[in-house]
Amino acid sequence: MKFSNTASIATLAGLSLLMPAVYGKLMYECWDSTRFEIETIRYYALHASPENTTVLDPTYDDGKIYGVFHFTKSVNSKENKYSVQTVEKEPFIRLFDMTSLARECHIRDLND
Repeated sequence: MKFSNTASIATLAGLSLLMPAVYGKLMYECWDSTRFEIETIRYYALHASPENTTVLDPTYDDGKIYGVFHFTKSVNSKENKYSVQTVEKEPFIRLFDMTSLARECHIRDLND
C-alpha cells in the first residue's frame, strides 16, 4: 500500500507507536545518546518535502522517500544537524544525525 502525502505517513507512524507507548516511554535515541520525543519528530515529519532532499541525505533501499526535513539542535555547545525522512514502509519516519556522517537514530523504550 502506498500513501501519497506526508500527513498520512505521520498519522500511521503515530498509530503504530500507540500500543508500546502504553507500556513505556518511547523516544528516538541517537548514537551520542541525544534523545527526541516521538511527537517532536512526528511534527517535523509533517513539514518534510521532496524538495528538501540533498545529495547528503541517506538513501532508502526498502522503498520510496516521500519527503525530508532538516533541523539543527545544540548539543554540548555544538550545533548538530539532523534529517527526518518520511518513507513508505513502517516505521514511516526515519531520523538521522547528519553532523559528521549519516547515523540513524532508533526508537528506544526508556523504561527497559
